[in-house]
Amino acid sequence: MAENKLLRCSCMNVQCDWNEAAAREAGQFWVSCKRPGSQTVHGHLRRNGDTIESVDDKFTVTYATPDSVTVQCNYTDGGCKTTFIRPVKTLHLHQKKVSTFDHFSVCCAIILFYCFS
Repeated sequence: MAENKLLRCSCMNVQCDWNEAAAREAGQFWVSCKRPGSQTVHGHLRRNGDTIESVDDKFTVTYATPDSVTVQCNYTDGGCKTTFIRPVKTLHLHQKKVSTFDHFSVCCAIILFYCFS
C-alpha cells in the first residue's frame, strides 16, 4: 500500500512592487517567510547605494540585480532561500481594493509554485 506523504515546504512572499521600491534611493520593501507549523517571519529589505540589504538579521540578501533579488531566511530550518524576479507585465483588472480572499487556495498555489519551480 502506498504511503501518503505530505509535502511541507516554506513559502516566501515579497511586496508586489518591490522592484519599484528598490529603484528609489533608500527604498524599502517587506519580505516574509512561512514554514508549516511555525510562525511567519517578517522583515524588511532596503536599497543602500547600488546594493540591497536586510534591515535586520532575519533575512540575508545573497544576490541582487535591478531585475532580481535572492533572499535567504535566517530563521527557518534549512535556511529557506528564493529568488524574486521583477514583473514584466501587470494586470489592472479593477480599481476596487481586495477586502477578502480564499487564503487556503492562494497559499496552496504559492506553495506549489515554490516547491516545483
